[in-house]
Amino acid sequence: MKRLFNKKRPDLFWSIVCLLAMMMSCSSEVEPAGIENSEPLTDNETLSEELCDFDTIPANETALEYFDLLKTVILADDANNSSTVTVIPDTPETAAEAAFEEKLADIKIIDENGLTIGFANLSRAEKEVFLNDWAKQEAIALTQKMETTADFETYVSAENQAMAEALQAASDAVEATPEDASEAEAYSRGNRKAGLYKSNRSRRNIPANFNSSIFFKEIAKRFNSDENSRTQKVKFRSSSSTSGPKLEKVDSMYFLTSLRRHAEPGNLLLRLPKHGNTSIKIKIEDFGKDLTAGHVAILGGFTKNGTENNNMMLPTFNGKIGIGAYEEGVRIEILSDWLCKSYILCIQRVNYYKIKTGWFSYKYIRTYNRFLGLPELYASAINYKGYPYCDLAEMPIAKWLAPQKFICTTLAWYCVKKLKDINITSWYSTMPTPSDILLNENIYIKFNIK
Repeated sequence: MKRLFNKKRPDLFWSIVCLLAMMMSCSSEVEPAGIENSEPLTDNETLSEELCDFDTIPANETALEYFDLLKTVILADDANNSSTVTVIPDTPETAAEAAFEEKLADIKIIDENGLTIGFANLSRAEKEVFLNDWAKQEAIALTQKMETTADFETYVSAENQAMAEALQAASDAVEATPEDASEAEAYSRGNRKAGLYKSNRSRRNIPANFNSSIFFKEIAKRFNSDENSRTQKVKFRSSSSTSGPKLEKVDSMYFLTSLRRHAEPGNLLLRLPKHGNTSIKIKIEDFGKDLTAGHVAILGGFTKNGTENNNMMLPTFNGKIGIGAYEEGVRIEILSDWLCKSYILCIQRVNYYKIKTGWFSYKYIRTYNRFLGLPELYASAINYKGYPYCDLAEMPIAKWLAPQKFICTTLAWYCVKKLKDINITSWYSTMPTPSDILLNENIYIKFNIK
């Protein structure tokens, strides 16, 4: 056979070398700075990129554990991964499973060609790669949110404990590692602290014999029932009572100025039972009874006029500031309903872009589209004015009774989901609390009225 590379053909040899070098450079890591939004931006929407360097950006260990547990459950239940909600949510257990399926379906992955891939359509190997990147980046985002609320870590730790206990109950093949054992001991002492152990990507074994029915039954019991609340149970009485948290009032002019400077129609206004304390949870029978129980409203119904130094239009409130669900049903919110420590929130859509890093390797980059205002959200919610509030017996499946009946959190969830196909509730709770919404990755805290 004639030799291809010889002293007589050096030009051909070096041409091939250059071609190979070009091919290798084309397959190197692609920076996502040129990623284009897959949807046209509206006047009130911005496209931002949140790039997470695995090696340099720190993540809280409690946040890492939260997503590591979720990753474990997702992979353990891999056979049941679906791109839609397939179960009928007519019991607390199936309602919790439906909430889990909804969150999985909400994960948006966009490939190199700009096409959206459903998580359920990934291969097992692709799921593992994606979940490793997803868990770390979401933990970093959650860590940043933890810094805004003092006891978020306590709240997330309680969620971790509930998931770990349900995982244990759902499988007889979970082999505890030394790290898992020390973690369980820390939970039992009730003094879980960040930095207790070092994080790694294979901290927890995937259960070999995972029983999803048992898992969701245990989850429903821990996340949704009054007897097994995942957080502190507090009995709320009237605002004039000396027992329980009070509505934490702020100066009316400060509250109004905060709304004028930071709020837009379609933002959410949220308060907790105690401002900055996400770990207090109300009892089922106290939903809707009192403003101190925590509340969520959709802002809107006001006009915009006047200017500031930056020529931004300022809202003028004529008593009405939004719409929300109370014990008497869905009704218009007025300024005097609030005047307390609160959070102004906006909706964002988290996407993951699949970026080629080598010949056969990829990584997934977290980005988000942030809706600074969403006037059509209020316009959608106003259609449910007068709709009834959920009965006490219906609370464990309150989420799935929408749009026939609502509680304040499900009104916000349902309208956002219907309008933008974005889920703002938690992975398991079918009776979502204001804390669940504040914790959600699709929620951005615009301003803290404190």
